[in-house]
Amino acid sequence: MRGWWILGLVLMACGGEDAALMGERALRQGDLVEAERRFRSALDEAPDRVDALYGLGWVYHLTGASSRARDYFMRCLRLDSNDHRGFKGLGSLALSEGNFQMAEKRFLEALEKVPGDPAVTNSLALTYMGAGRYEEAVVLLEELMAANPGQGELGLNLAEGHFRLKNYDKAMEVVAKSLESEITEVRFRALLHELRARTLVRMTSGRLDPSDCDTSAPPLLQTLALADQELESAAGFEVELPNLNAARLRVHRRRSRVLEACPVQAYNP
Repeated sequence: MRGWWILGLVLMACGGEDAALMGERALRQGDLVEAERRFRSALDEAPDRVDALYGLGWVYHLTGASSRARDYFMRCLRLDSNDHRGFKGLGSLALSEGNFQMAEKRFLEALEKVPGDPAVTNSLALTYMGAGRYEEAVVLLEELMAANPGQGELGLNLAEGHFRLKNYDKAMEVVAKSLESEITEVRFRALLHELRARTLVRMTSGRLDPSDCDTSAPPLLQTLALADQELESAAGFEVELPNLNAARLRVHRRRSRVLEACPVQAYNP
């Protein structure tokens, strides 16, 4: 999920660029310690830099320090109430807390400042998904991807939306297309691999025929082996993936069910 909250993060430097831009780069790479150091360095030179304050807000948001994150996002608003980033940060905090009504309000306020902004629009779609409004989210995300072709990061949430609607073939299609596109933050590439693994597991549901193990079991085990490979690919990026172990457990349990119903010796895999 955390991966869903940072999707499309845009930091706009406005003077003393190096420190804040290096902080942004570190943030995108998942190096929160380095990101904090760089953003603080930028603030040492210019204490009222909204981009650095916003970046620090995200550092604390991602480390679970919600109160500190809120303080920094509020400082963004106090410094410039016309800058959308404070609203976006507060909306992301509300989303992480499950307060979908407040999240929607904050993201709509941000969109008043930057109509059509991809990052904010994406966050609004995440809010709809969190509230179970999957159809609305998918429509919004499809429009977003059509308007921003080639940005693979945007495909993560669209694929997740199709996954939630049980459109598994479509989810797989979006994941594949996204992985072929440009992705600036490795976390999203890892999350796409993890999502593909989850989708593969779901695609094996209800497809085992214990009366015909020779035909039905081998394709399912092959699909689950592919899911394992996807999870290993995700882990290889060495970024925080809170749901990775749960995904591995799902693969293991599904394989166990297949082998319980159709022991290996009962057929030729």
